[in-house]
Amino acid sequence: MGAERLSRRLQALKLALDDLPRQAKRLVRWQVKRKASPDYKFLSPLRPGPPPGYRRKPVHEVDEVLIECDRLAWDAMKPDTS
Repeated sequence: MGAERLSRRLQALKLALDDLPRQAKRLVRWQVKRKASPDYKFLSPLRPGPPPGYRRKPVHEVDEVLIECDRLAWDAMKPDTS
């Protein structure tokens, strides 16, 4: 079951990466909606809390990959200060 769920996630990621313009428009729509409502629930397009499948103590190599991917996603969301 675990491999099936991971496979579905990877397929969804591939579909998103294959259509970056659509995903960019989706992000812009989210940002507009967020700015229009000051009490909107989420401050980031990334879900709050640990990523799905997170383990406090990594057991498998994929656990460390998951942690690194989550860190990279949060780093990418930081404002550009250059």
